[in-house]
Amino acid sequence: MFERNLRALCPACGRETEMVTDDEAVRILNGNSSLLRFLLNAGTIHSLQTVNGNLWVCKESLFCR
Repeated sequence: MFERNLRALCPACGRETEMVTDDEAVRILNGNSSLLRFLLNAGTIHSLQTVNGNLWVCKESLFCR
């Protein structure tokens, strides 16, 4: 299934990166939502939340952990 991704300024990286949905991030990690939450809370991967509540994860940070 195709997920729509976007490019945005990652608040942690300080540069424009590809952002993926939380579901896509879980697939990339080959994990589950608990692992994603753990890594987000630990600051290992970067994210931003839009005004409407959508969570977007910095794709680059998924590969730099």
